[in-house]
Amino acid sequence: MKNDLLNKLNDGYELVEILFTSFSRATMKAVTDKLIDTGFKQDDVKKRCRTLHSFAARNLELKKDNFVGAEHYEEFCKARGIPYKKFKVKTLEEIEKFGPVGEEYHDTEGNIIFKWFQLLKKACIYDKKVKEAILEMRYLTQEEMKRLSRHYSPRYLLQLYVEWEQIKHDNGLWEYDDMLQYTVENTIPLFGELGETRCLYIDEAQDLSPLQFELIKLWSKNCREVILAYDPNQGIFYFNAANPWLVSNLDGELIILPQSHRVPRQPWEYATRIAEQLGERDMGNVKPRDVEGLVLFTSWEEPINLFTPSSKTFLLFRTHWQIEEFVDYCFKNGVYILGMGRFTTIFNSKRLRHIYNLVRKLYTGEPLNNHEIKTFIGAIPASHLRRGVKTEIRKMKSEQELDSGIKTLAGFFNQDDTHSKFYSLFKRADEPDKIKEIVVDPKTKLSEQAKRIIESVTPKSLPVFTNIRAGTYFASKGLEAENVFCFDFNPRRDANLRGEMSLAFVGTTRTTQNLYIVSRKDSYGGFIHDLVS
Repeated sequence: MKNDLLNKLNDGYELVEILFTSFSRATMKAVTDKLIDTGFKQDDVKKRCRTLHSFAARNLELKKDNFVGAEHYEEFCKARGIPYKKFKVKTLEEIEKFGPVGEEYHDTEGNIIFKWFQLLKKACIYDKKVKEAILEMRYLTQEEMKRLSRHYSPRYLLQLYVEWEQIKHDNGLWEYDDMLQYTVENTIPLFGELGETRCLYIDEAQDLSPLQFELIKLWSKNCREVILAYDPNQGIFYFNAANPWLVSNLDGELIILPQSHRVPRQPWEYATRIAEQLGERDMGNVKPRDVEGLVLFTSWEEPINLFTPSSKTFLLFRTHWQIEEFVDYCFKNGVYILGMGRFTTIFNSKRLRHIYNLVRKLYTGEPLNNHEIKTFIGAIPASHLRRGVKTEIRKMKSEQELDSGIKTLAGFFNQDDTHSKFYSLFKRADEPDKIKEIVVDPKTKLSEQAKRIIESVTPKSLPVFTNIRAGTYFASKGLEAENVFCFDFNPRRDANLRGEMSLAFVGTTRTTQNLYIVSRKDSYGGFIHDLVS
């Protein structure tokens, strides 16, 4: 799609005539980066490459204050005596950054109700159909149905829906799918410069909900071309009412790409087994990348023994609590990694990485770099430093300023003697242990967890594995790594099994070299193991 878009621009299309939207952050970033590298201005590119929700907000001229927040949900439930657990509502910017992954799930009755109302808009599109679905209690899981039916009749739930919609209308408030529903119900075309669109690109089209699909059909009426890329095996947003088969209802030319440019032969074989259980038959006509690759089955504790300091590596999990459990295990063994997507570890902070690396290098004798020195000086109290050091270093911005400035402050001009240069900035610190004493000073600007980690540094401590990222299967969508560890899981009883199989497929097709299928903790195998066996 990226190459096709660039060809359009080379053939005479203007950027203002093209819209590009995707559920995949990686694809969106690849396209925007390429357009910027080609010479287009970043602001112009961002106007043309957005999520559907962002395009809708821009088209309706909505601002940040127009959207519902947690306080609005809380107030509504409190006035009606409905149990509700407050949660952070994503901003439109966060949807743009992280993609349309569902909010944190709470099974409190108020949370179920609000989530259900928005799901019905995604699935049923029109307000009349939404109301019918409420009376029929459709699109609820068995557990949700059981929970709500204890205290709320369908008639009362419909009353709540009408009241909630009226409150939003009276106060000029919108939930994110309200924008799409309003646009479709009122057949609102693209306005202004958005309305000049001649070509519409939709990536990851298998994740379109019926509501989004109708929006695409509406906005593409005046387009010369609509190009959609999709893989029904990767339809993982079932909780958003996504339907991977909607695209097949469109008229147009279907092109099946003949080869994967990412996945090697062995991992492809295992991914094919999952695809067959999803009912996909075209996989047999698609060739893997011309590399053998590797598939290994491992126990839960084994991955940290397989980590390498250079190969890009993903650790993929079904839930955040599974990530936290394994990352805690890594940290206890002195293996420090980063998070991706919505999950972050303490070492996602470049500031902490600089400080950790500096202290570790003081033990190992490796040269320090100027940014590590500046970051460390900025975090500690000035009382430990020679007079004026902190103030002067804070002023230094460029690499050249840092290099010459730190040398001058230290009184050292030997480029290789970075340790002596560093120690000379202090009043009374000439060895790593004394530097660690400064780190644990109550006035040092680090969290208690960070201080404990720095305090535990020894000559044998490992560097931070910045090449290793832990996150959910959802966070890996559209991304790739040389080594991928798929941590196995068991789906919830009320899970959409097709969606869970698609998650497994997404995980097994992220690798460019090696795939590791990791058994669940304290057990052998799991859902993915059973699918590929």
